[in-house]
Amino acid sequence: MMRNSLLMALIVVFIAACNSNTPQTATGDSTVAPVNNGLDLKRLAIGHYTGDFGGAPIHIIINFVEEKFIAGYNTHKGNRRNVSGTIEADGDKWKVILNEPGSHEYDGVFTLIFDKDFANATGSWKPFSDSLSAKQFKLVRHNIDDNDPKSFMESNSYYDGNHTLSFYQDGSCEIAYYPIKADSTKVLQQVIVKGTYKYANEKYYINWGKEGFNNRRADTFLVKHTKPDPNNEYESLSITNADLELMQNEF
Repeated sequence: MMRNSLLMALIVVFIAACNSNTPQTATGDSTVAPVNNGLDLKRLAIGHYTGDFGGAPIHIIINFVEEKFIAGYNTHKGNRRNVSGTIEADGDKWKVILNEPGSHEYDGVFTLIFDKDFANATGSWKPFSDSLSAKQFKLVRHNIDDNDPKSFMESNSYYDGNHTLSFYQDGSCEIAYYPIKADSTKVLQQVIVKGTYKYANEKYYINWGKEGFNNRRADTFLVKHTKPDPNNEYESLSITNADLELMQNEF
């Protein structure tokens, strides 16, 4: 009898051990965590993301990922700020926290929720200053096509002899010029006004920094295509607004 009881106990222990090694089937409510391989995460996360931030374009560039540490910079209305923070899996998405340095009156912290492929994100920004309001926004990944001369974020500049307006691939822009006095002479001190832009439908939409340009905080330049010689394939580009016509000067 004792021998039979011992045998039964051994059988029960063996069955329990087998059941504990049986793979568990995921239920319909479970979420699949995104791939957390270091190389894959770098490949996915590093990039350029754009969106509307309070009525003006914002560009967030992520250029460093190492384990849970992530860093880059953002540009908005000509203001460029470094950002750094953490990245972690959040269900089947990625949660990214990016802190601005805190040395500027408009600095704050970004909380971004990316999809598993880093194609889109929903975000919020909380200012360090209590006098500013928090913002909600969305981001999409921007891929630059270096072979497309009309690619959004193409690096180029335009000039007219006094003004040089330059656009850069990180979404920032700047116009450099010498102010003209009332007697039509140039002031010797060059002025540089920085901004942020987006390109759509053959137009550059610019939001200048707080100093503005020609008493404007926003500008729209229309792109013009002209052929000086109808028999020549060469095509020149210029951009115009209410005050200026600038010819293209490629970098």
